Amino acid sequence: MPNQQINELVTRINQSVQSINQLAANNLVAANQVQTIVNSLQNVTTQLSNQNASLSKQQIDPLRNQITQIRTELEKANQVMVESEGQLATMYRQSLGEAKEQFEHASQSQQQSMSGFASQTLQAYEEEQQLTDQLHQLNADLMALSHQLEQLTYSSVIPAPPTGKPLKRDSDPGKTNLE
Repeated sequence: MPNQQINELVTRINQSVQSINQLAANNLVAANQVQTIVNSLQNVTTQLSNQNASLSKQQIDPLRNQITQIRTELEKANQVMVESEGQLATMYRQSLGEAKEQFEHASQSQQQSMSGFASQTLQAYEEEQQLTDQLHQLNADLMALSHQLEQLTYSSVIPAPPTGKPLKRDSDPGKTNLE
């Protein structure tokens, strides 16, 4: 891999993929979308992990396009999750009614005995929030990865300034020869 920062981002993305897989396993709402995203991510990270030399612009541009497509799919999954979280919150509130405050101050075992449905709904809501947080973190890591890849493109396209001694100026450009 040509860049340490890219290496670190690929590692973080792979760790996020594992966490997301675990969280999405129990989530029927986002399971298919998340699996599509995970498969696409694994394709990108595998390509980056297999690079031993510098990446060329011809290799970087398709990777960045794939990252953009993945980020679009992430946004769709996030929208589905937000809608689902809203539905869960509504079901939770409606199932408890006036007992909501008392329920929230009870221990987990007391909550289960007070209302098994509300307890399960609350747990599903919290799991969806964790999944949403992981998707947001993954999106941020993908943005950083795309930026690092872009930097590689620019560093290979734009030549570095020549090194050496600065130009010597024999005269002050503000002075005229008449002095």
